[in-house]
Amino acid sequence: MLFSALLLVSIAQSCANGGADNTPFNAQILPAASKITDVRITDLNCWVEKDQFCVCGICVNESPNWQKIWLQGSPINAMGESVRIHGSNAAIFPTFSSAIAPSGRTSFLAFWPLSDFEGQPDSCHVTVAGATQMSAGPVLLVDQISAVKMLVPSKQDSSIQEEVALQINAVLNNPLSMQAQHPRLELLLFGKDNRLWFTTMLNPEDPQTRQMMGLEREGPMQAGEKRGVGVYAFYERLPKALQETRIGRVEMLAFEER
Repeated sequence: MLFSALLLVSIAQSCANGGADNTPFNAQILPAASKITDVRITDLNCWVEKDQFCVCGICVNESPNWQKIWLQGSPINAMGESVRIHGSNAAIFPTFSSAIAPSGRTSFLAFWPLSDFEGQPDSCHVTVAGATQMSAGPVLLVDQISAVKMLVPSKQDSSIQEEVALQINAVLNNPLSMQAQHPRLELLLFGKDNRLWFTTMLNPEDPQTRQMMGLEREGPMQAGEKRGVGVYAFYERLPKALQETRIGRVEMLAFEER
């Protein structure tokens, strides 16, 4: 199978309007019917890069119900003091999955210009902002993840091989007796420092994405179906920390878009 290069891009979560003192920034994206639920945040990482404050991590659904989950990030400076964003103490942002099974995981990545803050953010306290209950659906798994280093001669010294990308291969698995109409993938990249530095959602139905990744087959996944997946992660398009420490571990999550 031939794979095209992946342009690793995420959507900034900032928007034009701020919130009142007690209203989180971006609160309008949270459905009025949403309710607080049980979640656990793991692998949280915060950093500043190219005048952007970045927050990423993994959200675990610890409720007994299928959920679509939104999170709330409260920025903190190096002294542990709250930093306001557009006049608010916190900002709302979504997780990638539109339906997380009980004990299931999804990832998130949000970033805002430093100019949005009244101070210098250093870290962020992330909690659940709200969730809407979803009907049960297919549980998609990603198996057999492997990665191969891509090496090219160094521009400074052609006798030295330089690592420029990883070719990542995996198998997307729909093990239950339910069709998955709109499969989606999440790519998570950890540095050799074991910190999560990048995550993004891949939509195989998007024409641009189809040019950037390889799938053994396209379209809905039938019950019990498995299909190969391939994607490239080019260092020049990744956060500086990954360029410096290199990728130490790759994970992939999957879900059905609702």
